[in-house]
Amino acid sequence: MKKVNCIFIDKEGKTELWQGKEVIFEEDIYNNSGIVKPEVVGFIRYFIMEDYVEMRQIFVHPDFREKGLGTQLIKELMAVTRSEGKNKIQVVAGATDTDIFGQFLLGMKFKRIKPKIWELSCPPKITFDSIWQKVQTYIEMNREEGRKLFVIASRFGENAVAVEIGTYRGGSAEIIAAALDGMVYTIDKTPQNYANFFENIQFIQGDSKEISETFDKEIDMLFIDGSHEYEEVQKDIASWTPKVKEGGRICFHDFGSHPGVTRAVIEALEKRIGIPNHSLLTIIK
Repeated sequence: MKKVNCIFIDKEGKTELWQGKEVIFEEDIYNNSGIVKPEVVGFIRYFIMEDYVEMRQIFVHPDFREKGLGTQLIKELMAVTRSEGKNKIQVVAGATDTDIFGQFLLGMKFKRIKPKIWELSCPPKITFDSIWQKVQTYIEMNREEGRKLFVIASRFGENAVAVEIGTYRGGSAEIIAAALDGMVYTIDKTPQNYANFFENIQFIQGDSKEISETFDKEIDMLFIDGSHEYEEVQKDIASWTPKVKEGGRICFHDFGSHPGVTRAVIEALEKRIGIPNHSLLTIIK
C-alpha cells in the first residue's frame, strides 16, 4: 500500500508531519475520521521517491492566504527533502486529486499547478551518511538513533537554536550541527577540546542547571543525554524543558535502557514538567 506524507499547518503557523496509507488519508477527506484536524487551514501532500520528493498538492484556505503560511509549508518541505538527502522537488498535481482535496477538505477547489521541477538552491551542508562516517567511531548511539537526530534537526527554519545536555566526545552535537540551520549549544561538566567541530557549535562547560539560569534563548530542539542518574535527569528536565518554544522538539537518549532516565522522563510526562498540560501524547516515528 502506497504511503502518503503530509505537512499540516494551522492558522498560527504551527506545522505537524503525518504519514500513513494513502487510502486512509483520502477516506478521511470524505468521512472526517480525525486525521485532518479542525484547526488545519493548509497542507502539503508529498511522496518520497528514490531520487527526489514528489509534491502532489499544496493548499492554504483563502481566508488565510497572504500570511506567509504557504511559504512556511514550502520551507518545511524543503527541510524534509534535505533531511532525506535529496535536492529536488517535483511538483505534480492531477485534476482528480485537486478536486477531491479542495472540495472535501476545505470547501474550495485547488488552482491547477503545472508539473515542473524545483531545484533546491541550498542542499544539505552535509549528508547524514557523510557525518555518520565521521562520528561513528566515537558516538554513543546507533546509526538509526543518529539518523533520527539528523532528521529532526533538519526540519527547523533559519536561525534555529538547539541545546544538547551531555557532550561526551561531540558526535551527537556534530550530527545536529550538520543538519541544523542555526546554532548548537552543547553543555558538559568535563572540559573538552573540539578543534574539529562545526562553526555552528558552541561548547559550554559547567553544571547544566546553573547554565540554564542565565541561558536566555528560546530553544527549538533540546537533546538531553547527560547523566543517567534519576536525580540529575530530573534537574535537566526541570531546568531546560520550559525554555523550549511551542512547537519545538525534546529528545532523550537512553530512555528504556537506563532506569534513571526512564523513570525521570515518565515522571515528567505524568506531572507535566515543562510540557503542555493536556493528555495528548505525540510520538514522531
